Amino acid sequence: VADLQNTDRPELWNTNWTRGPSGEEVCFVALRDIAAGEELLDDYDVAPNPRLFFSDFAFDLPSLNTSSPAICDGLSAAEFPEPAPDAHPVLLNFWRFAEARCGRRRQATRSDL
Repeated sequence: VADLQNTDRPELWNTNWTRGPSGEEVCFVALRDIAAGEELLDDYDVAPNPRLFFSDFAFDLPSLNTSSPAICDGLSAAEFPEPAPDAHPVLLNFWRFAEARCGRRRQATRSDL
């Protein structure tokens, strides 16, 4: 039984996953010797696109490539204004992603202090 392992920069991955013989199992394979107690890190098998990664896994991985302007399509301040503080948490997280990844600037609010 397994859940998604953590991920990080590619040079830190120490496992890889593959499907088992029936296609229904997931098998984790060590890419190198792993010390007892060491965190298992895996490639989440996604294209290096921060927006897709965030959409799939609900968190951002700063080491992903940000060179494509397409990741910010629809996320400019004019297209995606700050939601109300009581908006759905997913909407608020996407807005925070846009703030961090799309070069948007805002004034600090009381909740930032």
